Amino acid sequence: MSKIAMVGDRDSIWAFKAFGLSLYFVKDGEEKEVLARALTGNYSIIFVTEGVFRACREQIDEIRDKTLPSITVLPNLRGSQGLGTEEIKRAVRKAVGADIL
Repeated sequence: MSKIAMVGDRDSIWAFKAFGLSLYFVKDGEEKEVLARALTGNYSIIFVTEGVFRACREQIDEIRDKTLPSITVLPNLRGSQGLGTEEIKRAVRKAVGADIL
């Protein structure tokens, strides 16, 4: 069975514990260290909140071309900043070779 993790602030990700996800809570300034810890867990999918994505964009770009883990951006409790949509468009552009969205 695939392992799934969630990295973000406590308020935004706490509810995902009910679905059996491994949770990695971050505080401001700790995003890179916490994501690095999650990356050592052999997860298939790692969900990150937009705040974590913004703080760790370079770190995420380094592993993006690997098969696993797949890193997916989700909004936090404060709402979407549009980063998830941007990432989906980027992935589609890369896969298809044109902006079809």
